[in-house]
Amino acid sequence: MEKKNKETAYILWACGLVGLMGLHRFYLGKIGTGLLWFFTLGLFGIGWIVDCFTLGNQVELTNLKRQALLEKNQMPQIINNYHQPSPLFTQPQQPTQEVKASPPPEPKAPSKAKEIETLTNRLRKIDKLFMNEFLTDEEYGKQKDALLREMTMVVDEVYPEDGLMLFAQLKEEGVIDERDFKRIKGVLLS
Repeated sequence: MEKKNKETAYILWACGLVGLMGLHRFYLGKIGTGLLWFFTLGLFGIGWIVDCFTLGNQVELTNLKRQALLEKNQMPQIINNYHQPSPLFTQPQQPTQEVKASPPPEPKAPSKAKEIETLTNRLRKIDKLFMNEFLTDEEYGKQKDALLREMTMVVDEVYPEDGLMLFAQLKEEGVIDERDFKRIKGVLLS
Protein backbone atom coordinates (compact mmCIF):
# COMPACT_ATOMS: atom_id res chain seq x y z
CA MET A 1 0.00 0.00 0.00
CA GLU A 2 1.29 3.41 -0.91
CA LYS A 3 1.67 6.06 1.78
CA LYS A 4 -0.43 9.17 1.45
CA ASN A 5 1.55 12.32 0.79
CA LYS A 6 1.00 15.60 2.67
CA GLU A 7 1.96 17.71 -0.34
CA THR A 8 -0.60 15.99 -2.55
CA ALA A 9 -3.25 16.39 0.15
CA TYR A 10 -2.56 20.14 0.42
CA ILE A 11 -2.62 20.56 -3.38
CA LEU A 12 -6.01 18.86 -3.46
CA TRP A 13 -7.12 21.02 -0.53
CA ALA A 14 -6.11 24.11 -2.52
CA CYS A 15 -8.42 23.02 -5.35
CA GLY A 16 -11.13 24.35 -3.03
CA LEU A 17 -10.07 27.83 -4.11
CA VAL A 18 -11.69 27.12 -7.48
CA GLY A 19 -14.76 25.44 -5.98
CA LEU A 20 -13.61 21.81 -5.93
CA MET A 21 -13.96 21.30 -2.18
CA GLY A 22 -13.36 17.91 -0.57
CA LEU A 23 -10.87 16.41 -3.02
CA HIS A 24 -8.32 16.08 -0.21
CA ARG A 25 -10.84 14.06 1.80
CA PHE A 26 -11.46 11.68 -1.11
CA TYR A 27 -7.67 11.27 -1.39
CA LEU A 28 -7.49 10.24 2.28
CA GLY A 29 -10.29 7.71 1.79
CA LYS A 30 -12.90 9.77 3.64
CA ILE A 31 -15.63 9.37 1.02
CA GLY A 32 -18.52 10.44 3.25
CA THR A 33 -16.99 13.72 4.37
CA GLY A 34 -15.59 14.22 0.87
CA LEU A 35 -19.13 14.21 -0.49
CA LEU A 36 -20.30 16.45 2.35
CA TRP A 37 -17.50 18.94 1.65
CA PHE A 38 -18.19 18.80 -2.09
CA PHE A 39 -21.93 19.51 -1.83
CA THR A 40 -21.75 22.06 1.03
CA LEU A 41 -18.61 23.82 -0.24
CA GLY A 42 -16.50 22.62 2.68
CA LEU A 43 -19.25 23.05 5.28
CA PHE A 44 -19.72 26.58 4.00
CA GLY A 45 -15.98 27.17 4.06
CA ILE A 46 -15.53 26.57 7.80
CA GLY A 47 -14.57 22.89 7.56
CA TRP A 48 -12.35 23.66 4.60
CA ILE A 49 -10.42 26.28 6.61
CA VAL A 50 -10.12 23.97 9.64
CA ASP A 51 -8.68 21.29 7.33
CA CYS A 52 -5.90 23.68 6.38
CA PHE A 53 -4.57 23.39 9.95
CA THR A 54 -5.35 19.72 10.57
CA LEU A 55 -4.56 18.14 7.20
CA GLY A 56 -1.00 17.15 8.12
CA ASN A 57 -2.20 15.16 11.12
CA GLN A 58 -5.03 13.65 9.06
CA VAL A 59 -2.49 12.33 6.54
CA GLU A 60 -0.30 10.88 9.33
CA LEU A 61 -3.30 9.21 10.98
CA THR A 62 -4.44 7.75 7.64
CA ASN A 63 -0.94 6.34 7.05
CA LEU A 64 -0.84 4.85 10.58
CA LYS A 65 -4.25 3.24 10.11
CA ARG A 66 -3.27 1.84 6.70
CA GLN A 67 0.00 0.47 8.12
CA ALA A 68 -1.81 -1.17 11.06
CA LEU A 69 -4.35 -2.71 8.68
CA LEU A 70 -1.58 -3.97 6.43
CA GLU A 71 0.28 -5.52 9.38
CA LYS A 72 -2.94 -7.10 10.64
CA ASN A 73 -3.69 -8.60 7.22
CA GLN A 74 -0.13 -9.90 6.80
CA MET A 75 0.07 -11.54 10.23
CA PRO A 76 -1.63 -14.85 9.23
CA GLN A 77 0.65 -15.06 6.18
CA ILE A 78 3.74 -14.43 8.32
CA ILE A 79 2.65 -17.09 10.82
CA ASN A 80 1.95 -19.62 8.04
CA ASN A 81 5.32 -18.90 6.40
CA TYR A 82 7.08 -19.32 9.75
CA HIS A 83 5.67 -22.81 10.25
CA GLN A 84 6.23 -24.06 6.68
CA PRO A 85 9.77 -25.04 5.70
CA SER A 86 11.24 -23.27 2.73
CA PRO A 87 11.74 -25.49 -0.33
CA LEU A 88 15.28 -24.10 -0.65
CA PHE A 89 16.34 -25.59 2.67
CA THR A 90 14.55 -28.93 2.60
CA GLN A 91 16.52 -31.99 1.66
CA PRO A 92 15.15 -34.57 -0.76
CA GLN A 93 13.47 -37.50 0.93
CA GLN A 94 15.43 -40.71 0.83
CA PRO A 95 13.93 -44.06 1.65
CA THR A 96 14.80 -44.85 5.24
CA GLN A 97 13.44 -46.90 8.02
CA GLU A 98 10.49 -45.33 9.71
CA VAL A 99 11.50 -44.01 13.06
CA LYS A 100 8.92 -42.29 15.16
CA ALA A 101 10.54 -39.42 16.93
CA SER A 102 8.98 -36.67 18.89
CA PRO A 103 9.17 -33.27 17.26
CA PRO A 104 11.97 -31.07 18.53
CA PRO A 105 10.87 -28.58 21.15
CA GLU A 106 10.40 -25.08 19.84
CA PRO A 107 13.00 -22.67 21.14
CA LYS A 108 11.49 -20.48 23.82
CA ALA A 109 13.80 -17.49 23.61
CA PRO A 110 13.50 -16.57 19.88
CA SER A 111 9.70 -16.60 19.98
CA LYS A 112 9.76 -14.54 23.17
CA ALA A 113 12.23 -12.10 21.60
CA LYS A 114 9.84 -11.59 18.67
CA GLU A 115 6.95 -11.12 21.10
CA ILE A 116 8.93 -8.51 23.06
CA GLU A 117 9.81 -6.69 19.83
CA THR A 118 6.15 -6.68 18.75
CA LEU A 119 4.99 -5.38 22.13
CA THR A 120 7.68 -2.68 22.09
CA ASN A 121 6.60 -1.53 18.63
CA ARG A 122 2.96 -1.43 19.75
CA LEU A 123 3.95 0.67 22.78
CA ARG A 124 5.84 3.12 20.55
CA LYS A 125 2.84 3.35 18.18
CA ILE A 126 0.31 4.15 20.91
CA ASP A 127 2.77 6.70 22.31
CA LYS A 128 2.95 8.35 18.88
CA LEU A 129 -0.84 8.30 18.55
CA PHE A 130 -1.13 9.93 21.98
CA MET A 131 1.47 12.58 21.15
CA ASN A 132 -0.48 13.41 17.98
CA GLU A 133 -3.64 13.67 20.10
CA PHE A 134 -5.42 10.72 18.51
CA LEU A 135 -5.85 9.00 21.88
CA THR A 136 -7.32 10.51 25.03
CA ASP A 137 -5.38 10.41 28.29
CA GLU A 138 -7.65 7.63 29.54
CA GLU A 139 -7.34 5.50 26.37
CA TYR A 140 -3.58 5.97 26.33
CA GLY A 141 -3.23 5.12 30.02
CA LYS A 142 -5.24 1.90 29.73
CA GLN A 143 -3.45 0.69 26.59
CA LYS A 144 -0.03 1.65 27.91
CA ASP A 145 -0.57 -0.07 31.28
CA ALA A 146 -1.84 -3.25 29.62
CA LEU A 147 1.15 -3.36 27.24
CA LEU A 148 3.65 -2.65 30.04
CA ARG A 149 2.15 -5.43 32.18
CA GLU A 150 2.32 -7.87 29.28
CA MET A 151 5.87 -6.82 28.34
CA THR A 152 7.04 -7.12 31.96
CA MET A 153 5.64 -10.65 32.25
CA VAL A 154 7.24 -11.77 28.97
CA VAL A 155 10.60 -10.18 29.78
CA ASP A 156 10.60 -11.58 33.32
CA GLU A 157 10.16 -15.13 31.95
CA VAL A 158 13.19 -15.00 29.68
CA TYR A 159 15.47 -11.94 29.84
CA PRO A 160 15.03 -9.89 33.05
CA GLU A 161 18.38 -8.05 32.72
CA ASP A 162 18.01 -7.36 29.00
CA GLY A 163 14.41 -6.33 29.63
CA LEU A 164 15.58 -3.79 32.17
CA MET A 165 17.91 -2.34 29.52
CA LEU A 166 15.00 -2.19 27.05
CA PHE A 167 12.80 -0.35 29.54
CA ALA A 168 15.67 2.05 30.33
CA GLN A 169 15.91 2.81 26.60
CA LEU A 170 12.13 3.39 26.43
CA LYS A 171 12.47 5.76 29.39
CA GLU A 172 15.22 7.70 27.58
CA GLU A 173 12.98 7.92 24.48
CA GLY A 174 10.21 9.36 26.65
CA VAL A 175 7.85 6.45 25.94
CA ILE A 176 7.63 5.55 29.65
CA ASP A 177 8.16 7.82 32.63
CA GLU A 178 10.29 7.43 35.77
CA ARG A 179 7.34 6.07 37.79
CA ASP A 180 6.69 3.29 35.25
CA PHE A 181 10.40 2.46 35.04
CA LYS A 182 10.76 2.14 38.84
CA ARG A 183 7.68 -0.07 39.04
CA ILE A 184 8.95 -2.35 36.23
CA LYS A 185 12.45 -2.42 37.71
CA GLY A 186 11.01 -3.56 41.04
CA VAL A 187 9.18 -6.44 39.37
CA LEU A 188 12.13 -7.56 37.25
CA LEU A 189 14.69 -7.43 40.05
CA SER A 190 12.53 -9.13 42.69
